[in-house]
Amino acid sequence: MSAKPKYLEYLEYFLAKPFLLFPKLISYNTNKKIGKVVGILFYYFGFPVRKICMRNLDIAFKDTKTSGEKKVIAKKSFINIGITLMEL
Repeated sequence: MSAKPKYLEYLEYFLAKPFLLFPKLISYNTNKKIGKVVGILFYYFGFPVRKICMRNLDIAFKDTKTSGEKKVIAKKSFINIGITLMEL
């Protein structure tokens, strides 16, 4: 496997840097709201991951939780992940 050209590494760095700095420039509450939106988007558009999450919840809770309760738990988990990503 060959190494990536140096110019590509610099390009990736300079393209990613603004996205890494953006959360540091806004308030904590705004960060949290954006993270919540990111989590909700992951929940609705990340079907393969949501499917795995639901399968794991089925294994963990079996028949002790309804399907609706498991969906709420999954959605809150995705929201938490979105908030955590914005805090990084």
